Amino acid sequence: MVLDIDETVLNNLKSGGLGIGLSICRSIIDAHSGKLWADDNPPHGAAFRFTLPAFH
Repeated sequence: MVLDIDETVLNNLKSGGLGIGLSICRSIIDAHSGKLWADDNPPHGAAFRFTLPAFH
């Protein structure tokens, strides 16, 4: 998968976000057989964590 993100989108991401970040992360992590989850992180909100399998 190749993402083509133009300058307008990048400028919008900097100012408030488009809400696509976690979706992109999930797609990449799923493609590599990994797991993505959120943990409670008081008082800062959530901590997003992921694992990827090790390949030898």
